[in-house]
Amino acid sequence: MGDNGKSLSDVKVLDFTGEVGPYSAKLYAGLGADVIHLEPMTGDSVSLLQCR
Repeated sequence: MGDNGKSLSDVKVLDFTGEVGPYSAKLYAGLGADVIHLEPMTGDSVSLLQCR
């Protein structure tokens, strides 16, 4: 293949998801898509979680 096996190399993905999005975004990126993660001005809800 001319795209080195990356079947989604011509695709851009906008990731508006919360907690479950990073996994699917990683899958798309692994297939060659350009993934852009967007989060609210207040920050991603996952990054606001604190470990106890």
